[in-house]
Amino acid sequence: MILTPEAIPPKPCPQNDINMPCLFSMYEYVPRRHRPSDIRDEIDVLQNTPLRCAYLSTKNMQMIQNGIRAKVYELSKNNFIISEQDSVTLKQIMIQIFNSNVRDHINNSQQTIITLNNFTVEVCAKQIYERAKTYLKYVETQGEIPTPMAQPAFTSIKNEDVKMLPIGL
Repeated sequence: MILTPEAIPPKPCPQNDINMPCLFSMYEYVPRRHRPSDIRDEIDVLQNTPLRCAYLSTKNMQMIQNGIRAKVYELSKNNFIISEQDSVTLKQIMIQIFNSNVRDHINNSQQTIITLNNFTVEVCAKQIYERAKTYLKYVETQGEIPTPMAQPAFTSIKNEDVKMLPIGL
C-alpha cells in the first residue's frame, strides 16, 4: 500500500505555540521494501557467501596483483614493469565486478572465481597500460615549450598605418 501526502494528517510543529501544521514537513511515504529500485535485499544475500569471501581473500588479491603486473608487461611488449597496485582500490574494483557479474554463477564457485579473476585482470591491466602510455607521452612533450603568440596588431579598414595597441588596454 502506497500512502500519499493527502492521506496522512498534518503533524503540528513543536516550535509553534499554536497547533498549526508544519508547512515544509515533507516525508517519504513509500516504505523501503516496496520501492521498485530497491536492490538492497538482493545485495544483502550476496554479502557473506563463501564465494564472495574466497574471491575477496588476500590470497586471491595477490594472485590478481601478479596477473595485472604480468598482463601490463605483456601489453607493453616487455617495456613496463609496474609495482603492486593499491589494495584498497583493487578491492573496490573487485567488489564492483563481483556485484555486477556474480548473480548468474552462484553454483560453480571455482570456475566463477577464475572467470572473475580474468575479468578483473583484463579491466585493470588495460587501464594501467593506457595511463602509463599517457604519462610517458606527457613526459616526452613536457620539455617542449610552445612558441608564444605575437602581440596583436590593429589595422584600420582604410589601409592606413598599422597601430600597435599598448599592453593593458
